[in-house]
Amino acid sequence: MKKALITGASSGLGLEIGRLLQKEEKTTIVNLSRKKSPFENIPIDLADNKQLLQALDVIKKKHSDFDLLVLNAGIM
Repeated sequence: MKKALITGASSGLGLEIGRLLQKEEKTTIVNLSRKKSPFENIPIDLADNKQLLQALDVIKKKHSDFDLLVLNAGIM
């Protein structure tokens, strides 16, 4: 099974990309976002460097690698 890391997969384009990959490609989706999603969620404010580093540590511990990276988050 493939794995994808998607930022901003809680809504809009990121959510639809995640759903399509999950359905068509049988892909495990990991979402980096402040909002919840139907995927494995790692809550984070991507504008906060400290939270980003903490999230990267969590990702390294839980997932050895990813097949796809989708950078879709809108940072305000």
